[in-house]
Amino acid sequence: MIKYPTFKNNRQKNGFSLIELMIALLLTSVVIGSVFSTFFTAKQTDRLAQSLARLQESGRFSLNYLATEVRMAGYLGCSTATGTEFNVNAAKPPVGGVIDNEVIGYDATTSNWWQTTQYAVGGSLKLRSPKLGTDILNIKIATSIDSALTGNITQNINNITTSGDISDFISTDDLVLISDCVNADLFAATNVTVSGVTTVVTHGVATTGNTSASLAHSYDEDTVLYQFDSISYFVADTGRDNTRGDPIYALYQANENFDDDTFNSQEIVEGVENMQILYGEQSANGDMNFAKASDIGIWADVTTIKIALMLTSNNSVRQSVDNNSYSLLDVDITGVSGSSINVHQNDKRLRQIFSSSIVLRNR
Repeated sequence: MIKYPTFKNNRQKNGFSLIELMIALLLTSVVIGSVFSTFFTAKQTDRLAQSLARLQESGRFSLNYLATEVRMAGYLGCSTATGTEFNVNAAKPPVGGVIDNEVIGYDATTSNWWQTTQYAVGGSLKLRSPKLGTDILNIKIATSIDSALTGNITQNINNITTSGDISDFISTDDLVLISDCVNADLFAATNVTVSGVTTVVTHGVATTGNTSASLAHSYDEDTVLYQFDSISYFVADTGRDNTRGDPIYALYQANENFDDDTFNSQEIVEGVENMQILYGEQSANGDMNFAKASDIGIWADVTTIKIALMLTSNNSVRQSVDNNSYSLLDVDITGVSGSSINVHQNDKRLRQIFSSSIVLRNR
């Protein structure tokens, strides 16, 4: 008997058809694309949230830092501009003077704004170059030193002796304020010598020292010594760029070196792109009138300061270029390209404005 081969259903052994494979690939691509889209969206949202949080933190810190410093501007211990006989013996007093100029401002509206100020020495700007279109604030402040005077505090002797080692507070060429509330002398320390448990501070005559080796007054053991500082605050280019090549600005603090008319600049907060300041003068009828530094006639009449800061994120986290305009007190900073000094970068960085009013305590 002849046996014929039996044939099984070969369809069960066949793979996917081309159409089925293409559909599967399409569905897989859609799923993977959705996953990656969700991932990148979440990453972008996270970068945006982090940049915004950093902006707010930097903005609050900047304003709190400035407010703390500015409120103490003009502090001279128990001395006052009107109630104390004040003598400036230092040959090189601080920028803007001392009495009645404990707070003084400048507007960097032109490239040569500094040439008529004490920031100009020998035809050069002795301050890290502030950003054009921003404001500069200078304050004077005295910090008391916990040390008692023990000898040589008569008028005609060119040194004084204090208890303890005060070399951490006063160094050669620093300005020192000595005051008993009735009288006060501001002099330069031409030498500081620590010997055992005492410190001798010399105030001799020198080009970078004093106009006279004698003080204008005699003092007793209840007299207080103060470290005297002249501090400037401003916005400048850090010299650093972000990954896209955009410049990074920062808030700077500069302490004046009284011996050579230079300033030690220190970066305080990164990301501060602009600072605008208005100064409040109280009129005879009690009204507060605010004006720019260039419009202030008598700095002793300034009792309140308004400060506005524009903070900028380091990285580009916006979806589109920032063409917005921002109001900083009386100045509008636009996003339009041009030669104006009141223009911010055309980039995708975040920007936010922070402002505060500060009442001067020592007026």
